Amino acid sequence: MFFLKLAILSIISHRRRSAVIAVSVLLSVLVMLFVRGMLGGLRTSFFENLLQGSGHIQVHASGWEKRLDPYSIAHVLDDPQGMSRAIRADPFISNRLVDVEQMIQFGALLIHGNRNVAMAGQAVQDSTRFFADVRNSVRSGTFLPPGRPGISISETIAGLLSARLGDAVTVLVQDASGSPYYLSYPVTGLFSSGVQQVDEDTFFISLQDAQNLLDLPGMATELRLSLTSPAAATAVAEQISSLFPTPKPFVQTWQQIQGGLVTLINLGDIYAVVLDIIIVIVAATVITSSILMTIFQRIPTFGTLRAIGLRRNRLFWILMEEGVLLGLLGSALGMMIGLPLVLYFQANGLNVGAFSQVLGTGTTYHFTLTVLDAFQVFCAGAFIAAAAYLFGAAVSIRLSLLESLQQGV
Repeated sequence: MFFLKLAILSIISHRRRSAVIAVSVLLSVLVMLFVRGMLGGLRTSFFENLLQGSGHIQVHASGWEKRLDPYSIAHVLDDPQGMSRAIRADPFISNRLVDVEQMIQFGALLIHGNRNVAMAGQAVQDSTRFFADVRNSVRSGTFLPPGRPGISISETIAGLLSARLGDAVTVLVQDASGSPYYLSYPVTGLFSSGVQQVDEDTFFISLQDAQNLLDLPGMATELRLSLTSPAAATAVAEQISSLFPTPKPFVQTWQQIQGGLVTLINLGDIYAVVLDIIIVIVAATVITSSILMTIFQRIPTFGTLRAIGLRRNRLFWILMEEGVLLGLLGSALGMMIGLPLVLYFQANGLNVGAFSQVLGTGTTYHFTLTVLDAFQVFCAGAFIAAAAYLFGAAVSIRLSLLESLQQGV
């Protein structure tokens, strides 16, 4: 307690130097907290966007994987409703299942007036759980109004076609028989998801409308499953394969569907660790420089204290307690300023424009900061300050009394 009182008196008597150290710790903690939340948010946004589009598991007809045309409808599930019921009825799957949906993906030519654009059609159920980035970004109209025909296109495609909400757009396809066929649908929704690939390449139509358009009554090109946990995907996929031995469907987990992107996420995790280490090193350099500067400037004072009877070990513990106090103070102030900032971006998101579009996460992504992240950053700031004081104190007490006093000459 005596050393603690002396440390507090030392901090108060050297207000400016103490403030410099506390501010350096504060700024370092603030930067570490911001970068940790930003990188965590980027990973979470990228991962969630990855899964909310592809789902955790996709079930296709046998032979689907050998198709040359990615939008071919030559391989379809003849009884997707029956398969969905069987999947839901299985106890092992049902305990891990959130939902299973029928979908059709196909190629089409959208025509309006004398303008046309080739696109990928995505047929989904009206109440689909997938494509949240599109459903939540409808600027006008409705994504897919239940009970009546219509399509949703992006504002970008609407501009290319000179089409407005309510205008009839012709959808030209090659149906199940291989013949060209077309129907007109009103534009019921205009969206702007911020994901360039979706906005420029995909339009949405209800499953029933697509079945009529493509002459696929009651059929679908895939079943898409959403699970309670991505980790359960492999086990559920194996169970689905055993449910339908003949003909055996082609079942893929999200790791297989997004193999390249999963690798990118893993590389991103390594990059995040490296960046985190670099930031900690920079923060340590800033904090250590300010601490050593103040300690070495006070060496003559330490010499005077030792001349009047203060022992080396007591001087050491005074400096260490001073370092711990300043480290805790600076870290606490950094958390007080940084946490509200990170939590604001966690709730409202940060708009990073075209950079985020390239990553496929939309123009806005939300920060992610866990309690463990915040605790680690707080401890890092306090630890770096304490370690710097430890080094400075060790150097100071090793000097002889004469050397300490001569530092001020």
